[in-house]
Amino acid sequence: MATDADRLLEDLARAQTVVAHLTACLNLASQVRDHLMVRTVEAGKNVAQIRTRTGLARSRIYAILERTDLDD
Repeated sequence: MATDADRLLEDLARAQTVVAHLTACLNLASQVRDHLMVRTVEAGKNVAQIRTRTGLARSRIYAILERTDLDD
């Protein structure tokens, strides 16, 4: 018969699996966002336009573009 501690351990393991899956989803979404930002700049939009449309901070946009070796 499972004890309270055993059930809690199982719940913790399930929660950790959910966290791992959500982390992977967030990482993928971040990569897609970065790729789209690079394509947006390559297509002729500037940082101010990206900032207005997305609400991202200017410093965050520059950090992404710097990481991908692009600037506006």
